[in-house]
Amino acid sequence: MWYYLQLIRDSYPSIANKYQDVENKQLPWELGKMEIRAQKNSYSRFNMKTRAIAIQLKIEEQDPKIGNATNLNDEILTEFKALKSELN
Repeated sequence: MWYYLQLIRDSYPSIANKYQDVENKQLPWELGKMEIRAQKNSYSRFNMKTRAIAIQLKIEEQDPKIGNATNLNDEILTEFKALKSELN
């Protein structure tokens, strides 16, 4: 949420200057929202990729524990299954 607010604060002056000569006052507002949405979407995709990498690292960390364990802990298996389902 913080990122989105900061994005609007940072983007608004340049967007307002970019469309200051447009006579229709609704058009700059709509174009500004479109530009902010595009930036937000690119951030969201980056965030999803980062989250997927973090989950994959946790799975790789859990995998040897499961493969080498003689008595498996239910907590480890539950966490492993939850991470796998979150990744898919």
